[in-house]
Amino acid sequence: MLQEQLETYKTDVTAIQEVRWLGSGVIDRGNHTVYYSCHEKKHISGTGFVVSRRAKQLVIGFKAVNHRICYLRIKGRFFNFSLFSIYAPT
Repeated sequence: MLQEQLETYKTDVTAIQEVRWLGSGVIDRGNHTVYYSCHEKKHISGTGFVVSRRAKQLVIGFKAVNHRICYLRIKGRFFNFSLFSIYAPT
């Protein structure tokens, strides 16, 4: 379902919340790669990014700060930049 939406809107990088997988890591799923950070023992909160296949080559780093914060480093033409995904429930 998410993959269909990403292909419909042709997004290269998408921040996601409520991942709920244990730990942190990188998973390849079809045309996208998922970078995620979640709680080590509980299926709660969690953040991450979904990166398209064509943008994956521009990813120069991923850091899971904790189960609520992670960031992705992207290589740019003139400078590199960081995207943060932060879980902040209302």
